[in-house]
Amino acid sequence: MITTLYLIRHGTTDNNIDGRFQGSLDAPLNAQGLAQAKCLGERFSDIPIDQIYTSPLIRAVQTADGLRGDKPIALLSMKGLMEIDGGAMEGLTVAENDEKFPGLMDTFRTNPPAFSAPGGETTRQVYDRMVKTIQTIVARHPGKTIACVSHGFAIQTFLCWAHKTPFDAMAQHILNNTGVCQFTFDDAGRCTIGFIGDDSHLPEELKCTQPRGFGPEGDQ
Repeated sequence: MITTLYLIRHGTTDNNIDGRFQGSLDAPLNAQGLAQAKCLGERFSDIPIDQIYTSPLIRAVQTADGLRGDKPIALLSMKGLMEIDGGAMEGLTVAENDEKFPGLMDTFRTNPPAFSAPGGETTRQVYDRMVKTIQTIVARHPGKTIACVSHGFAIQTFLCWAHKTPFDAMAQHILNNTGVCQFTFDDAGRCTIGFIGDDSHLPEELKCTQPRGFGPEGDQ
């Protein structure tokens, strides 16, 4: 019996556009993000979905609502799908974090396993809760098709697990906003990757990539 999971990053917020470390801040989608969520719903209009899970943060909930469209499906909130708690880094730009916490944004970009947000979470904590949460959701719905809306850094940690990459070798891989990943799971919980980070449902004018300074080269 095969279970299908779609794992999706939320739509764009003003913090994304401004290049601020968003983390657990509860910022809503902006107009671009709401339009992206509508496109996501159109993409999934003919794809049967049995259940939708979402991070409780409003940007994820709004994205999940757009994905749902006219489908009569409840949105189930799971704290384990939340973004990393960025602690004292949240709400600050890359330049502000570089000044306040020298070298830490570079670690975030180039050595994610070693990242630890001051007053927040470590990458390892996010990895452990994301993997456990996804495994729990999949086990609840054998043979079904599930969609989960989460966040860039949180999804990155799950991709490390799905690729069977050792935790200490995790590289940065943050999806574009409303990027869609597909996975299948067999009865033993073994995961097969279908595709990663597909945002082909968006017209070019609605696409949003990593803010400047968040990518591994520091210039994306």
